[in-house]
Amino acid sequence: MFAYLLSFAVVLIFWMKHHIAFRYIKAYDRRLIMLNLLLPLIVSFTPFPTEVPSTQSNGVAFAFYWLVMTAGFVVTALIWVHATHANRLVEHDLDSQVRRVALVSSLLPAAIFGIAAALSMIDPRLGRLSLLLLFTRRSILRPAPDAGRHR
Repeated sequence: MFAYLLSFAVVLIFWMKHHIAFRYIKAYDRRLIMLNLLLPLIVSFTPFPTEVPSTQSNGVAFAFYWLVMTAGFVVTALIWVHATHANRLVEHDLDSQVRRVALVSSLLPAAIFGIAAALSMIDPRLGRLSLLLLFTRRSILRPAPDAGRHR
């Protein structure tokens, strides 16, 4: 049940990050479309790695789960990096704080889930405990500045 609830929360975070990012992305290209298609691929795959730890309670099963979650956050970061690099697909005057917070808020969870995967190989309980790092700084899960304003 823990993995299901965590997966649900992570999918919600993916959706929020995606929604917020596309408020700032004003154009698209082929690479953005391809990167954007990876996120629903990962989200639709999420039920499988969610089920694995409940049937195989070992380090590899938990590491597999954490790595899939890591992949989702890496894809959200790649979408943002691609769109914002050299103002490729965003307004040229996009605030630097928005750029930074949006990127860091995807990379930090990716790193934490990656750490959880590595620790799960040692002991699955360590992997789960490492997720407490997600809540050590509120900004990790917080949307980008100005995310609540509608334009």
